[in-house]
Amino acid sequence: MSALKYISKFGSPTRSVLENSIETKVLLRDEIKLLNSYLELESLRFDNVFEYKINVSEDLDTNTTEIPFMAIQPFIENAIIHGLNNKKEGDKKLLISFKKKGDVIVCFIEDNGIGRIASRKLNNTLKKKKKSRGIEIIEKRLKLIGKPYPQKGVIEIIDKYDDNNNSTGTRVSIKIGPS
Repeated sequence: MSALKYISKFGSPTRSVLENSIETKVLLRDEIKLLNSYLELESLRFDNVFEYKINVSEDLDTNTTEIPFMAIQPFIENAIIHGLNNKKEGDKKLLISFKKKGDVIVCFIEDNGIGRIASRKLNNTLKKKKKSRGIEIIEKRLKLIGKPYPQKGVIEIIDKYDDNNNSTGTRVSIKIGPS
């Protein structure tokens, strides 16, 4: 990987984060642009070993729909670093989808990585004992921004399995309620 190429791609998401850091919400189109820039960087960082795609349902207007700034990225980062990066064989895929369900926007982040149980075992073997509070912080933020949205089920993390009970990855569902 060329350091110059990586640095040139690093500027766009950095500017976006700085420009939007005082905002609590951003247009969905801008968040998707930032996520694409982030995914390009991560793909370069890991030598293009994973594929990614972002889908937006047709009934969701990215030019008027607002979502909390940077609420999705930490889950994508977890999928790449803990799920896909640790997968030794086969293809590595990440799918991010935005859908509208009533007055709620639901974002799905789905990977075909090693799954949370295998990731935990690997982290324990490597003696990584860092406690992550990212999910807790984002969930609190979503609850505060999305009142009077119900307080349960804002973030759901589902382990995926095949018919033989082998892990096939993880699916995260993030519900963003109305302001």
